[in-house]
Amino acid sequence: MKIKKATEFDDSVREKVSEVFVEAFLMDHLGQIVKNDDDKKALITASAHMFNLEHVYFAMIDGEIAGMIGCMPKNDVFIRPRKKEFMKHFGTVKGFIIGFMFGHYLKATIKKCPSVKTTENTATVEMVATHPKHTGKGVATALLNHVHAFPNYDTFLLEVVDTNENAVRLYKKFGYEEAHRRKARGGEQKSGINNFLYLKYSKNQ
Repeated sequence: MKIKKATEFDDSVREKVSEVFVEAFLMDHLGQIVKNDDDKKALITASAHMFNLEHVYFAMIDGEIAGMIGCMPKNDVFIRPRKKEFMKHFGTVKGFIIGFMFGHYLKATIKKCPSVKTTENTATVEMVATHPKHTGKGVATALLNHVHAFPNYDTFLLEVVDTNENAVRLYKKFGYEEAHRRKARGGEQKSGINNFLYLKYSKNQ
């Protein structure tokens, strides 16, 4: 397994980033909107524009992207969604709703861990994702080990939903501890989420 930075690839890699993102995170939460394979393909294409590739790293297995992780300075953002892109692929109403959902995610990312003290050496970890084809191969572990070795960061923050028990176990195995939690509201609760957990890992702990 090799780890590569997304910027080592040409811009067409955005489609693959979007595919892993959709497969790993969205299919369980957009069931009322993404109802078939055509909708899923459209979502992958529509989402490809929004990722900040400067902070994305891939796990490569046999020349294929098996998973990815985002790791960025605390004040940077991982996605920059444009509603017009979703409206172009899904129509005005449906596209606006999807764009709004991504915008909500962006605002939550910017405001995350409000009660946790951070420094210039704090990084935010985003989108630890393994493609379903490569689960069980240690992809997430390799990606986390890679970003934890960055010398310019000594503290890492991430968000995970409490119902993602496998991910919570993995992070705690690495030494992440709960720093803050937010109770799910409205549509978040309807999708089965109880709480959003904000976990913190410090190299010096």
